[in-house]
Parts: sequence; structure tokens; C-alpha cells
Amino acid sequence: MIIPLVSMTITYLTSLAYRSLMNVEQTRRGTFTTMFTCSNTIFIGLPINLAIFGEKAVPYVLLYYIVNTSIFWTIGIYEIAKDNSQLHETTMTFHPLVALKKIFSPALIGFMIGLVWMFTGVKVPSFLQQFGNYLADLTTPLSMFTIGIMVYFNGIKNLKLNRDIVGVLLGRYLLSPLIVWLLGFIFPVSSLMLAVFMVQSAMPVQNSVPILARAYKADQEFAASSLGYSVLIYLLYIPVLLKIIYAL
Repeated sequence: MIIPLVSMTITYLTSLAYRSLMNVEQTRRGTFTTMFTCSNTIFIGLPINLAIFGEKAVPYVLLYYIVNTSIFWTIGIYEIAKDNSQLHETTMTFHPLVALKKIFSPALIGFMIGLVWMFTGVKVPSFLQQFGNYLADLTTPLSMFTIGIMVYFNGIKNLKLNRDIVGVLLGRYLLSPLIVWLLGFIFPVSSLMLAVFMVQSAMPVQNSVPILARAYKADQEFAASSLGYSVLIYLLYIPVLLKIIYAL
């Protein structure tokens, strides 16, 4: 997991420098940093990687997901909370059980159970394997439904493109995969792992960011517009990214 951890750390630090140099509004700086750094690695990332690379990519998808979700529900959510103009008047509390519940999501728990099952060598009952295959087959169509729902409810006409959203898109689709690719020269890994990490790093904005922005009284409109544009552009971007990955 060293490549996802190092790449996201560099991306995070770059976002801090970018928002200062480009004078991102104070009320959206934390939300900007979170969207710039963290990607939608499981709900969109998993089916996309399954469709491209097959089931052999799943372990690598989940390795990146572990790092991404840990950073998102700790540093990311803290950055979003800082956008609240009334933050200095309140006292922020941290409850370890709440944080663990967010980090240990069903996808991560399933991954850990799968690792234990694999290392113990216990044979999976056929009915469980078939049931798991049925659920896996539902992942891609359900994610496409959800993407369509998000675009519909955000409303294409309500999406407002501005300089800060362009910065988020640059972080998601240019800087993040570029950093992963460069780290591949420092930390030798298999070509499949590096390709999966690049695809995972170049995913749209986390779909929970607008909800969290509303909950923490941050710039919800900016978060929703960034999510909408990142999803719409991704439909055109992913073929280009795959062309580049296969050329490398």
C-alpha cells in the first residue's frame, strides 16, 4: 500500500499549495482539498476495474481503497469541517468508535474476511460462492444506475463550472494518476497493480462529499457541481486514460 499512501500524501500537499496560489475561497478550501485528494474507489472504482482487468484486479482495488477511505474519513472529513465559518465558535469532538465505524465499512470488512478465508485455506461452500458471484454481477449495473441518479438530481443545468472546479478536475484526472505512474519507477510493482492504482487514483469525486458538505455547513453547491462535472467528464476521460496506460 506504499504507492497509494505516498501518492495521496503528495496529492494532498499539492492541493494545499494550489488552493493558496489560486486563491480558492476560504469557505470551500477544505472541501476542495478533500475532492482533489480522495477518489470514488469502491462504488465506481471497483466495477470499472472489474470491467477492464477482471477479478484478478480486485485485491489491488481494495488495497488502494483501504488507504483512500482511511484518509477520506480522517483528514478529508476534518478539512470539510474546517470550511464551516462558525468552526472557531464550536468545539470539535472525536469519538474513536465513530471513526472506526466509518473506516471499517462493509467493503473493507469483506476484504478482511476474504483474506482470513484465503490464508486459512478453507474451501468456500458452493452456495456461498454462487451467491457472491451474483452480487458481484450486480455491481456494475447498480453503479451505472447510481451515477445516472446523481447526475439527474444534481441537474445538468444547475452545474456551475468555475476555476475551483477546474482545479478539482486537474487533481483528479491529471495529477493523481501522474504521481502514481512516477512512483512506479521508485517502487517496482507488477504492471497490473500499477495500472489498477492509476485507474483508482483517477476516479470521480466521492459521492458522499456533497452530503458531508451540507452536514458541516460547507459549500454544498460547489461540492455538488464538482461531483457532477467529475462524473460527466469521466465518461469521456476513462477511454483516454486506458489508451495511455496500455501505451505505457
